[in-house]
Amino acid sequence: MQQYTYLLIDFCTVIICFIFSFHPKIKFYRHFTAFLKASCIVASVFIIWDIWFTQRGVWWFNDTYLLGIRVYNLPVEEILFFFCIPFSCIFTYFCIDKFFTLDWNPLPEKAFVCLSIISSLIIAFYSHDKIYTLVTFASTAVSIFILYF
Repeated sequence: MQQYTYLLIDFCTVIICFIFSFHPKIKFYRHFTAFLKASCIVASVFIIWDIWFTQRGVWWFNDTYLLGIRVYNLPVEEILFFFCIPFSCIFTYFCIDKFFTLDWNPLPEKAFVCLSIISSLIIAFYSHDKIYTLVTFASTAVSIFILYF
């Protein structure tokens, strides 16, 4: 039964959101095609990222909790992760945006963004000997900068 653990995590993360996607007040199912197209693009980047770090031994997957099916040495559960988690996150954001009014104050937002960029760069700098942490925080800082400014 342990070999289903990661698959169950993926499934449990997505199932409630998927079911409620068809709720008459939500109707998120109308966005499935757009989600799938965007998700494939983003997932491709992170799957390549995972393959690269796995090949270098930065991290690995415990076979005790996996089905044993691998694609480019990645467990199928890890590949599904890049679709299940974004689906649940985007569905949650969609519902919050649909049912609540969120007013953002530009000044605290800009301060938070700048603080996030600076913090990410500092962590990247001090993690120069840890390849995953360095690459992750440096790319996070660059991504936030590009997306915000």
